Amino acid sequence: MRELREIEVSKVIANPYQPRNYFDENGIDELAKSIAENGLIQPISVRERLGHYEIIVGERRFRALQKLGYETIEAYVLDEDESGSMNKALIENVQRENLSAIEEAKAYLKIMQFQNITQSELAKQMGKSQSSVANKIRLLNLHSNIQSAVESKTISERHARALLKLPTEEYQIIALEKIIKQELNVKRTEQIIEQMLVDITKEEMINAEDMGDYYRICADERGLKVATIDNIHTVLLITHFMEEAAQADKVSDAKEKLDALQEEKDTLDADISDLQSQ
Repeated sequence: MRELREIEVSKVIANPYQPRNYFDENGIDELAKSIAENGLIQPISVRERLGHYEIIVGERRFRALQKLGYETIEAYVLDEDESGSMNKALIENVQRENLSAIEEAKAYLKIMQFQNITQSELAKQMGKSQSSVANKIRLLNLHSNIQSAVESKTISERHARALLKLPTEEYQIIALEKIIKQELNVKRTEQIIEQMLVDITKEEMINAEDMGDYYRICADERGLKVATIDNIHTVLLITHFMEEAAQADKVSDAKEKLDALQEEKDTLDADISDLQSQ
């Protein structure tokens, strides 16, 4: 049930489930000019809560009206409970508002958690492909600085998706700084990231060879044979040999203890023999 009313702007409050974190002030100014010239074409949607009206849909329009100094605003007052308000706010904003990729991804997660549904079910509900939903959500694996850059439109979603190829947040931040400083387009960004991946692989190979030399020396000291290291994957083989070496140390220690016990036994036997002969 909904009812169109004229409500006081001072009694309107934001929706805590609003998926939008970043509001472009220039965009709000443009919307305010449009409303000043043409009026509010689409009323906002709210629900009554504790003597106020909580926005369900239309926060950008509300902010524009605030800028214009409106004291009242047309709104559809909906009969929604807490869960209904959350669900409607998330879904309608994702469908209707120009959210950033990060805001959209966060909204997807909230909807999935709230409704206890899978990515596939969410994609069907939103009229999107599952891969599209999955790609958005993967962006939340990026460092918070990169997510902020996407939200503020400093970099694009495609820039951010390219950064996902890098193995650590440290490398991602290095690449982000290059993108911003050099004002790189997506194609150039992808080329730089591919080169970074090559350099990272080379560095790992060198580190693996250095570790292999250390393991080989340790193994040689124990009379074990270690295969020649050709690439990083042979570290697994080296680790196996090191485990054998550690086991060999344990066996050697045990033998030494047995030898010591045998010497003590021999000494005791000799003492007993001497006592019996007296």
